[in-house]
Amino acid sequence: MDATEGQYRDIPSDIEYRTRRSEFEHFQYIDRLMYKTEARTYQLCVPDVFVGSRRVWEILLQQAHSILAHLGSKKTLEYLCSEVWWQPEMVSDVTHCIL
Repeated sequence: MDATEGQYRDIPSDIEYRTRRSEFEHFQYIDRLMYKTEARTYQLCVPDVFVGSRRVWEILLQQAHSILAHLGSKKTLEYLCSEVWWQPEMVSDVTHCIL
């Protein structure tokens, strides 16, 4: 079983996507990973899984904030949104974790 199976929040599972594809026009599975697609851009959907004691999105958020030399939540959110996506709390996760 795939480690991400059933771990995506508020986006279709692989089975839901295959059987009801027309309802999920902004999502696409590529190599067993889910992407959100809009205007020819692809954002990797971050599954709700842990690595050790931390969620994957927390690790991505910390790394993005460090890479941007602590420029604040707006810049961090813009940077993350260029490559990854998680819902439903992505915006609030970023703004509450980076003050």
